[in-house]
Amino acid sequence: MIFSTVRNCAPPNAPMFTELEIKSPESRAYVEYYFDGIRQREYNAKRLELRIFPNKAKSQSEKNKLLSKLKFEFHKALEKGWNPLSFEKPAEKKAVLSLENSVKEILKSKLNENYSRSYKKDLVALSGKFLQFLTSAEKKCSVDKLETSRVIEFLEQFNSSNRNYMNKRQTLNVLLPNTISRTPRKKCNEQLHEIYTKEEMKEVLAFLKKHYPKLHLLSLLAYGCFLRPHEESRLLQKRHIKEHKIYLSGNENKGKKIRVVDIPNYVYEALLPFIENCENDNSYIFTGTNWLINDDYFKTMWSRAKNKMKAKSLIKENQTLYSFRHSASVNVYKKIKDIYILQKLLGHSSIIVTMKYLRGLGEVNSEELRDALPEL
Repeated sequence: MIFSTVRNCAPPNAPMFTELEIKSPESRAYVEYYFDGIRQREYNAKRLELRIFPNKAKSQSEKNKLLSKLKFEFHKALEKGWNPLSFEKPAEKKAVLSLENSVKEILKSKLNENYSRSYKKDLVALSGKFLQFLTSAEKKCSVDKLETSRVIEFLEQFNSSNRNYMNKRQTLNVLLPNTISRTPRKKCNEQLHEIYTKEEMKEVLAFLKKHYPKLHLLSLLAYGCFLRPHEESRLLQKRHIKEHKIYLSGNENKGKKIRVVDIPNYVYEALLPFIENCENDNSYIFTGTNWLINDDYFKTMWSRAKNKMKAKSLIKENQTLYSFRHSASVNVYKKIKDIYILQKLLGHSSIIVTMKYLRGLGEVNSEELRDALPEL
């Protein structure tokens, strides 16, 4: 390889470069040379901040003229000491999203993911309240410019209870990642779902069977099949039930895994009339049609039934629909002492969730659960 002689006008110790040559393949033409032994190809003069674009020429003669000009300009720059190896493209400025647009983008993303309807509903409601709370200037600024004191001021609106505050704080954390961590936490007691004794269970189920058949079936599904009342049971369709089993796909249960649940005979007997009432395989068990009852249907029905049962001293204040599922969990654990089987029955995503579940029910403590941890 033969290098050209450095011109007198070049700075001392300037790097060597070869003669520049014009290359015109069938695709794009360019000027080629070697600089310090490294091949360089110049298709235009952007690197010299000049508007020379040979490959955009409308005729061959114009293209040839522009190529000659391109070669001349690069040769002149190289003689003056321009170094193509130190050239850096100007950093592209990334558009900074405003706080308002950032919240809307995150909300849009979350609404497209596989979350429960109630969770999505909470996200929509809270994002709307938060944007309404902000000033016009705050909406236009970036997320990192928002004062933590303003976020705290917004959260203080939900101070009716520590639980309500922490729920809103957790939801807002999805919309404002890395911001909520700077806001104060509040200690709150977990909601207690007091379990039923066998005697209470019989009396409550007998009352529901007589006066609220749908609640009766819902309670049996929570107790006998460990289904979550307001999501898994409410959304249950005829197609999910085959040969005394319930089959739920990963996006049809909270654990996000395929779940197969055996149906005990006492549950199937109560379930059978509802199955027979279904118009087709896609019919919902609790309506018999393709129409789905709303999210709060069973909450409202249970509230009415509970008031009547409390008046008859059939039920305690902290006994709820979820108490059927919790009662079943305690009964199974006492019977088999196998936390892994219980995890599968409950449809929990991990053994840790089941451990917290049992501890929250007051059935086991940390020492008892230690033996259940996996060993390496």
